[in-house]
Amino acid sequence: MTKSTAPSAPCLDGVESRPDWARVRIGTVAQLLACSESTVRRRIRNGTIPQPLKEGGALVWRVGDLRRALA
Repeated sequence: MTKSTAPSAPCLDGVESRPDWARVRIGTVAQLLACSESTVRRRIRNGTIPQPLKEGGALVWRVGDLRRALA
């Protein structure tokens, strides 16, 4: 008998080991901050997290920028 599991969230374990120039999308940032994507957007407007870059219409952050902002 196989055990059924729900799809898991993207793994955050590798974020700490990524280089500063690596990029993460808004979903990963929301998970790192333990909030929703709407809250991430609100924090961008409030200036509490760095402005994202846009790559192909997607919001992305450099890991190093997030590290400095959250330190």
